[in-house]
Amino acid sequence: MQEPIFETVTIIKEFPYSFKVLRQADREVFLQESRIEKVLSVTLPAGLMDSPLEGEDESEPQIFLLTDKKAILVKGTSAILYPTLGDLENFIAAVKAGQKQEQKNPIFYTKIREKKNPKERVVLDQEGIEHIYWQYEKQKRKELLETFPVLSSSMLGQYTSKLTGQDGRIICDDNGKNAFLFSSEEDFKLWYYPPLEWGDTRALIWRGRNPYHADVLNHKEDLLQQLADIAGIKREEIQFGKGGHGPLHLALEKLVYNDEVANKLFLPLTIYLGELQIAWYGGEWQLQEAPLIKSWVPIVHFQGYDYDIGSQLYYDLLNPDDSSFPSIATVLWSGKTPIPAKLKR
Repeated sequence: MQEPIFETVTIIKEFPYSFKVLRQADREVFLQESRIEKVLSVTLPAGLMDSPLEGEDESEPQIFLLTDKKAILVKGTSAILYPTLGDLENFIAAVKAGQKQEQKNPIFYTKIREKKNPKERVVLDQEGIEHIYWQYEKQKRKELLETFPVLSSSMLGQYTSKLTGQDGRIICDDNGKNAFLFSSEEDFKLWYYPPLEWGDTRALIWRGRNPYHADVLNHKEDLLQQLADIAGIKREEIQFGKGGHGPLHLALEKLVYNDEVANKLFLPLTIYLGELQIAWYGGEWQLQEAPLIKSWVPIVHFQGYDYDIGSQLYYDLLNPDDSSFPSIATVLWSGKTPIPAKLKR
């Protein structure tokens, strides 16, 4: 078996360590050709579950000492390999030290959310075309169900039902909380099935949100101007120095958030925060192909990891179903703690 090439991290000088991330295929080959000497019982710091391992697995990480004295941290279908047990111990110590350095409580704001009932919602197709549907809550939901001309009904799960109307409209009802009304079966399928069938959170988030595809990084300045226009500030107010994000954050805090606003902000704000990530901590832009959506995703490659800052941005800041709005700089990754967790729908 070929000796792995390790990367070395020395951000926290007292705890340098070397490592190699093993993707799923490499992990299977490595474990088949290596011999496990023993399973280690090591207390892992809080947050290590968010380490940069692939997959959406919720299992606890395991640590194995191999007969050649390498150590491997396994979680789900992936693993991080360390040349020695000392490197793994330094990694854990570096995580703890980094967490202490970053325990400043971020300021959380509450974003202004659209409060209409029924509320117009938007799902994008691969071409970025908006498909409108409506969300009904409480009494409005009850009124909709009472007047809807039902042709047929079926259960989509234990608590979710689908009603097909005589006029071709579709209702998806989730056990008394929300009813979602779609103009057609096609719109319903566009919204409902990809999260169940794709198994790719990133594709769901990026679907229809990068009209430039593989050429997106050549449009950075255009996108930054778009960001300024949406926020209602001048382009020169968008700064990249430490603390320079303040005016932009204050402007974004005043917007009323719904699907339409989130979709418009997504790519321009992704580019801005990627540029901020590179200016503050380092890294470089790279493009990754996303075959499911026939497009490309710009990510920041930093310390050997591919950080999908756009997906993190969506769930941390833009998600119109969530009212929290922390400082936009909280999306950045300093490299001193494990990379933020893989995101789930």
